[in-house]
Amino acid sequence: MELLRLCTDALEATDQAFVTPVDKWLDKSLCWKPIQTNAQLNPCLWQDLALARATVLEVRAKLMVRGGQFDIGDDLIRKAVFIRTSICGEDHPDTISARDTLSKLTRLLTSIDFWVLFSWDFYQTVILQDWSFFTGDIRNMPPFAGSNPFSNGFHHDSNSNIVTVNVGGHLFQTTKQTLSLAGPKSLFSKISNSNNVIPFIDRDPEIFSILLSLLRTGNLPSKAKSFATQDLIFESRFYGIENLLINSQSSPFDAFNLEKSLVLPLNGRDSPSAISTTPCGSLHVAHGSKITSFDWSLQKKSTTLTQFTAIDSLLALSPKAVAAGATDFSGLQIIDLEKGFVKETLNWENVTKSGSTVQAIGASHEHLFTSFESSRRNSNCIMVYDLNDPIRPVTKIGHYEIFGADLNSAIPATKLQWVSSHNLLMASGSHSGPFGVLGNIKFWDIRSGNVVWEIKENVDCFSDVTVSDNLSLCLKLA
Repeated sequence: MELLRLCTDALEATDQAFVTPVDKWLDKSLCWKPIQTNAQLNPCLWQDLALARATVLEVRAKLMVRGGQFDIGDDLIRKAVFIRTSICGEDHPDTISARDTLSKLTRLLTSIDFWVLFSWDFYQTVILQDWSFFTGDIRNMPPFAGSNPFSNGFHHDSNSNIVTVNVGGHLFQTTKQTLSLAGPKSLFSKISNSNNVIPFIDRDPEIFSILLSLLRTGNLPSKAKSFATQDLIFESRFYGIENLLINSQSSPFDAFNLEKSLVLPLNGRDSPSAISTTPCGSLHVAHGSKITSFDWSLQKKSTTLTQFTAIDSLLALSPKAVAAGATDFSGLQIIDLEKGFVKETLNWENVTKSGSTVQAIGASHEHLFTSFESSRRNSNCIMVYDLNDPIRPVTKIGHYEIFGADLNSAIPATKLQWVSSHNLLMASGSHSGPFGVLGNIKFWDIRSGNVVWEIKENVDCFSDVTVSDNLSLCLKLA
């Protein structure tokens, strides 16, 4: 700014020198010639200098407005308009551009609207100003790039609870408490700590207004319907509040009022064989040798081709990684869906060193559980892995070797579920063969490797079992 001011002063001094009269005596006569100026003697050079001065004035005006110094910006841009109109005329593109800048600034100074919002959260009245702020040719600054002092009656107190932010040329005001709801790792947290300055963020102000309403109420306003969901997701990721956007779109589960809301398309003709979800709402579906992933909005999808002929077990470890296995393919694969490759393959070998297939997968916050059966189907066990990267085995439970006609030991666990309220692993499996129907449900303490509770079925080959933590119930589908 100081360099631009000095440049303006230098150009103005040069301009004044050009219009200073210069005395010219007639050679050998006693008559005066008409007095001429340097501007008249060098009209092209004078015009170039004047237009250069107008350009510098316009740039300074835009910067002053960005900093909130509207009166100074108005004076500078009017000088630029006068110079360009005098030299270039009313219809010249540069003159039109300068007049457009002046009209924007005039609307800014004369169209200030105030809304009063009573904050029930903090029991205080907050005055919000929503100004159609000046934008210009210098909007290509990086996000959160500016630190602009207040002026023109807009004073800022570092001890105030009110925070002002400039987003894409629009001023927004809110409270520090509202911004704190976004979490310490979000961009809103940095904004709330910007004392004595107005931070500038070069993003869409209309979507910012929607996300600010989301912070205030926990819900999206009705005008959010006019924007594409992917645009809202993209901006919420930039500000670090995608989790709040997800929560606003989640509705309470009502088992007695379910309706089909959406049919998700899958590539190919293979039917879905396994499905898994993540806490953030994204979805992974195995069909044939492929895994198709949907984001939490269920609108954006990607498909990954795997080494399996068909996937029987699938567990989402994150929105971008899954554990997958099959009953006819050796090993449990940890697949990076974003890059499309196998990060790691986990295997279990029995005493005969034969390969093993995956019968079931489960997980807790810290551990990954996998039910293996040897390829010869003469032994099975449950492996416990640490989920930290890299994944490493922790212990082995429920290791059975089949001897003779002992069908009980021939039943591998085909369902694994972690019961967090009791820190137990539920493992169930059933078998129907020539000697009858058998099944068992076991609850394992993975620390001791012991079964703490067990149910044996002699007449029921159940198809599925689940445990309800909230109801403390074990539910079986016969």
